[in-house]
Amino acid sequence: MRYTDRVRNKGDQHFHRPAVSILSVKIVSLDACFPIQVYGTVIARDSVDLKCLHLFRREKDHCQLISSKDESLILTGPERRLLLLDDAYVEIDLKIRDPQGQEDKELSKGFLTIRGIAPRRLDKCVVESKDLATRLSTMEVMYAVVNNAVEATMAILLVSKLLLSSRG
Repeated sequence: MRYTDRVRNKGDQHFHRPAVSILSVKIVSLDACFPIQVYGTVIARDSVDLKCLHLFRREKDHCQLISSKDESLILTGPERRLLLLDDAYVEIDLKIRDPQGQEDKELSKGFLTIRGIAPRRLDKCVVESKDLATRLSTMEVMYAVVNNAVEATMAILLVSKLLLSSRG
């Protein structure tokens, strides 16, 4: 996270920049049977520093169970906004864990390009999606392109714990 060293005060400058927000990553077709246990990484890169911004990262011993193509991966990032001045990239490297402990299968490996804002004319936020077709699956990445985004960091403080019971 960036800009966490102080609270923004009245009169401080803030910069509007084009950005992309990754909304979901899901399997839209699969040449295997559900349920599957998925592990690996989905990362994004932008023109700020080309470093990996993890959207999904799970080790083999901490897989996500996906029971149907209606379920999305549980995204845990990125830690900062993805600027869209130039092209941004989403890299997918996912595997299916073999429940019998044999050889794991490659679910999807490749990358998608999200076109930068320069060739676009945007007056408002636009939701788009792109597919990555590989030998075993097709993955859909859904994202929102925001022309004038401001990056913000929030802190949440849990004041009290309330337990809800389904027993009435």
